[in-house]
Amino acid sequence: MQKIAVKIENPINTTFANKLGKQLVFTVKDRKNIFKNLQVFTLKKDKAFVIIYTAEKDSYNKFLPTVETMIKSLQVQ
Repeated sequence: MQKIAVKIENPINTTFANKLGKQLVFTVKDRKNIFKNLQVFTLKKDKAFVIIYTAEKDSYNKFLPTVETMIKSLQVQ
């Protein structure tokens, strides 16, 4: 069985699609790799909307500004 370690940072309030949402950042480490993940989510009526960004830990910050711009541009109809 493969051992996987997960480290969750504190979730924070954020804005997603002009609505109150939550942001969660966590790292996942398996035997060979460490990945950093960003999940942003919100609810509208009975639906959940989730954006997930995953990158190798060393590359995460390189692409984060682009991902944040994309998230800010989204709208839920």
